[in-house]
Amino acid sequence: MLNQLRLHGRVGMIGAALLNCQKESSNAKKHLKGHAGAIQSRRLSRERYQQKHQAMAALQVHLKEYQTFNWGWAPDPNPSKSSAVHVLYVDLPTGQVGFHSTQMLGRNAKVYTGQWDGQNKNMERIFKFCEDILNRKITNESQT
Repeated sequence: MLNQLRLHGRVGMIGAALLNCQKESSNAKKHLKGHAGAIQSRRLSRERYQQKHQAMAALQVHLKEYQTFNWGWAPDPNPSKSSAVHVLYVDLPTGQVGFHSTQMLGRNAKVYTGQWDGQNKNMERIFKFCEDILNRKITNESQT
């Protein structure tokens, strides 16, 4: 699916980057919850979160190049005991998605101008966005 998305230009690259962010985010959370306690596990968890941050940095590159979607960094509106107090939000045609981080990534981090919509529907909204790209309901031209 990632390779198919990449064939759809800039918007397809954003779709592929969003899927990768979601995958790395899920992997990091799963690993953290499933293996808490061991020293080796903490090291692997850090590696998973580094991979998530790399995926988020790549997503930002595509969003900056495309300059169509509202996106940026904002403080977590519901901070927990977690150190991931920053959220990278992206407003897609299919709804808002967000990814937590311990730090805002990149130089001169863009500030998000919207507000959290109160829903946690990343997976559903990203899949619908990618499906719409592959079905040509969302194209580079339709978003400019």
